[in-house]
Amino acid sequence: MGLIIFNQFIKIIFIIMQTIKSFLLIIILLLVVPGLYSQTSELNAISDAIKTTDTKTIYDYCENSIILNIPGANGKYSKTQSRKILDQFFKDQPAKEIKLVKSQSKNQNEFYSIIEYKSEKQSFNFFVEIKKGGASFLIQKIQIQEIKP
Repeated sequence: MGLIIFNQFIKIIFIIMQTIKSFLLIIILLLVVPGLYSQTSELNAISDAIKTTDTKTIYDYCENSIILNIPGANGKYSKTQSRKILDQFFKDQPAKEIKLVKSQSKNQNEFYSIIEYKSEKQSFNFFVEIKKGGASFLIQKIQIQEIKP
């Protein structure tokens, strides 16, 4: 009789532990998933803006000043200056083909993307560094290097 009660007690404890485990998993998902979605949507928006040469959206996701290392402009520039410089680059080198090569996190608050950009004249690699600034992710640096044939 005592063994039967003990076995039932163990089963009840097991069910309670499974319920607590499921409950904790749900709480963790509710806390983590919205943040991951926000990161993913911001990073996708930045990547898409570069792929479509949308300097307005790039501007919206830039820190107040960013580092540009591109042909003809190397240094730290304001958002407005950066947009003008990128507009000129895209005007001088109209996109023929653009593809995302790699996107990876350095840590929870820093990401980078490498985008291959081909124009009629030349090919380039875009290296874009993105860091969390407050509640959102912002572009810190854009480097454009010519790919030598």
